[in-house]
Amino acid sequence: MRQNWWALTGYTAAVLVFIVLATGVTLFATGYKFDWGTKTLKKTGFLLVETYPKNANLKVAGKKTGTTPITVKRLLPGDYLVEMGKNDYRNWTGTLNVESGLVTEKRNTLLTFKELSPKIIFDKPVDLLAVTPDHNRAALVVDSEMLLLNIANGSTSNILAPTLILQQIKGADGRDLSTAKISAMVFGPDNHGLLISAVGRRNTYQLLLDTDNGQMTLLSKGGLMRNEWLNSNQLTFAQVGILYLYQMGDKAPKIIQNQLIDYSIVEGAIYGITSDEFGKHSLLRIETDGNSKIETADLPVAKTYQLARIDDSWMLITGSGGPQSIWMSERAEGKIKWNKFASNVTSRVWWDNNYLAYIAGGGLMVADIKKEIQEAVRVAVAGNWQTLHFSFDTLLFVSNGKLSSIDITGKNQYQLLELSAANQAEPIAPQISRLLYIGQDKKLYTVNLRDETTGLLNLNPFNPIG
Repeated sequence: MRQNWWALTGYTAAVLVFIVLATGVTLFATGYKFDWGTKTLKKTGFLLVETYPKNANLKVAGKKTGTTPITVKRLLPGDYLVEMGKNDYRNWTGTLNVESGLVTEKRNTLLTFKELSPKIIFDKPVDLLAVTPDHNRAALVVDSEMLLLNIANGSTSNILAPTLILQQIKGADGRDLSTAKISAMVFGPDNHGLLISAVGRRNTYQLLLDTDNGQMTLLSKGGLMRNEWLNSNQLTFAQVGILYLYQMGDKAPKIIQNQLIDYSIVEGAIYGITSDEFGKHSLLRIETDGNSKIETADLPVAKTYQLARIDDSWMLITGSGGPQSIWMSERAEGKIKWNKFASNVTSRVWWDNNYLAYIAGGGLMVADIKKEIQEAVRVAVAGNWQTLHFSFDTLLFVSNGKLSSIDITGKNQYQLLELSAANQAEPIAPQISRLLYIGQDKKLYTVNLRDETTGLLNLNPFNPIG
């Protein structure tokens, strides 16, 4: 009888051990881990890290985990100190949150050289700079002339000079424009058309220059409310409440809408803001033939408007002569309602697929928009920052003539270069790996911030509004 009891006890114990081990193996296999701090089982998460350039050494909570790109598995939920380092590069540190059962991604990690080595690409004083969207060429304002620079080999050609203007723009406008000061310029999406704003003694001029054949078109005289390219062949601009459309190759622009307060181009469509006799502001969708229809009424009342889309919501940026406000749309009971998201905005508003960034109240504010638009948090004291560019979770800004960068997730802030009073620096390679900029001595420089990496991810889209 005693032998049977011991046999039964042994069998029962073996079964219990098997059940415990099987349960443990099952929980381990399904991603659970024992948290000794809380004495509970928790479902683990993952941390995916990619850097530009790759092969950076990664530490998570002080432990070496390998080199990037890498996925760190079976992390208990919580905040982790993450450190990335690579020879000749400044270290990246930041706190990342891992959630239960989810993958936390930190893909857009830009590492910056410890020592930068700028190179002069053009040694004469440059007043203004504009880079083509494909980053192959740049327009330079040098004294009273404009040069076209081949960025790859440093060669230049003259594309605009007083004599060239007088040959094509006749009469008093040509004479005034030939001595006018160029105040702004920007290339169109075709990499050839250059829109130029120039201030003369008699007037302000908007000139479109084809940098391939030298053909000039005087688009308008007087100040513009706004100008935006509809596509590579069509340019829109507004002046004194009138919206114009210019088709490349035409002799003059045409009017497509009157009595506009402002307008924006969103996803290849024109949207304008109008006011009725009762002061109600409405949003119109405007076709290039002049037809329009109301999209929504009861917009917040302001003097200037800029419109954009973030996921399925409208974002509206309004101003009345001072700091701006940001509004987000919400559809309720079949109607669009506007909720104020931010006020006292004093910079451009930047966003990509992950974050919304702007300066308000003297601070850099960042909102996570990966899944849904979340409340913005203060990332850094911004002071008198002038923001220039945002992509790969990194903001380039100028303060007191010095160009700096800040990673908005790790809050790593680096001073990079000194600029001229024009405060111009343009990324000319993927991952912001190379810049073209006007130095403090007004000469034109290039500088590598990091080795260019290919084959990881596509370049982040970014959308400046300002």
